[in-house]
Amino acid sequence: MDSLRISASLAGKAYSTPVITGGGSTREDALRNMRRLQSILSSGALPVKLNAVRIDTISPSLGSQFVRSVMIAALAALIAVSMVVFIRYRNWKIVGPIILTSVSEIIIILGVASLIKWTIDLASIAGIIASVGTGVDHQIIITDEIALGRERVFSIKEKIKRAFFIIFGTASTTIAAMVPLGVIGIGIMRGFAVTTVIGVLVGIFITRPTYGKIIEKLEIV
Repeated sequence: MDSLRISASLAGKAYSTPVITGGGSTREDALRNMRRLQSILSSGALPVKLNAVRIDTISPSLGSQFVRSVMIAALAALIAVSMVVFIRYRNWKIVGPIILTSVSEIIIILGVASLIKWTIDLASIAGIIASVGTGVDHQIIITDEIALGRERVFSIKEKIKRAFFIIFGTASTTIAAMVPLGVIGIGIMRGFAVTTVIGVLVGIFITRPTYGKIIEKLEIV
């Protein structure tokens, strides 16, 4: 079931219109996966008899349209986040590093996904958006701890440490929730879990410390 990307919830149930999807990071990978699925479905390896009623070919132009739509959605989300953060702080010295860090986080997540040869689908994009949203929350925590907290009883470094204590706690709970979903999840749910965990790890080990250093150097207090 898992190798065919059919939901495990269908096990033991009569279902007349199951959906089997596939893809690949490159055209060759997609063709290889398609031939493997075709072989499984037509070779009689399944415990039920199957008849191929129709075979459809999806035009590559749909892929380019998908990429274009994703880019537009990402740009719209970036503008919306920028507006909300600017309304919150009204200071581009704060808004700029937050947006720059978020964009860098997306690039790093995509790079890691490429290294592990993980296919980016809709669920994976949702995971990236979720992790970047969490990242903005963490950056706001750092900024508020430094700029909008109590009077400077603590040094900036001590305030950053206090903020990171909160961040590591929330990141740990997120990873704890996503790991079981990534391990036992089926199909698209696994993609969401994997990219979310990658995003959280990239954030706590790379982008969040970098943002903390940037804010430490800026005179925002």
